[in-house]
Amino acid sequence: MSIRLFVADTDESHIDHVARCVARCPDIRLIGTGGNGAHVLRQLSVTPADILITEVQLPGLDGIMLIRDLQKQRSCPAAIVCTGFYSQACVARARACGAAYYMYKPLDYNRLPEVIRECHRARLRDEAHAGDGHGGAADAEARRAMRALLRECGLPARLNGTAYLAVALEAASADPALIKNLSKGLYPAVAERMRTTPACTERALRNAIYTACERGGLDARFGHCPTNREFILYLLDQLALRCPR
Repeated sequence: MSIRLFVADTDESHIDHVARCVARCPDIRLIGTGGNGAHVLRQLSVTPADILITEVQLPGLDGIMLIRDLQKQRSCPAAIVCTGFYSQACVARARACGAAYYMYKPLDYNRLPEVIRECHRARLRDEAHAGDGHGGAADAEARRAMRALLRECGLPARLNGTAYLAVALEAASADPALIKNLSKGLYPAVAERMRTTPACTERALRNAIYTACERGGLDARFGHCPTNREFILYLLDQLALRCPR
């Protein structure tokens, strides 16, 4: 099944470039475009998409508020913010509202299909994890506690790094020895499950922690931006307190 893509932008040239780019990809299908955020919200409520590429500056409803309101719908696309407007505050706001990726114009359109595919894979992993009902009541409770803890730390569910963190916590809980050497233990274990590389896993975890720090979710806990090891150990300790075996 092809990836359903929607583009929200007022720049016709950009929309045309995206359309021509994905036309060469049999696994990606452009299902619609729109230039007004409020209209796009209504369109996507009727015809759901898997991936939304949106500009920040849209009439009617800006791109970041569009992402926020889409989060309330049952079928929510993974959102790629694609804009020429650079601001650290804007990036933090986009991530806080659940954006999966942030790109700057002019784009490298040759790279765009792989970004779309990776965001789609993360979305599927997140949905599969949320819908996994196997493992009994104790495991279900542990999954709920994990999701709640990640939210408390300022990590939106749709963020790619959040999915990596969830898998890392599951792997480390099952085999605590993986924490002893992240590069040779935890990262390869997570990479195998996520079908990626240890280096990509390390970057995804770091990005998640950076996002949590930007949103202020770790200020009271650390007072600084923790290392990957510090953060994962903290999460494991919290889960052990909330879900004692």
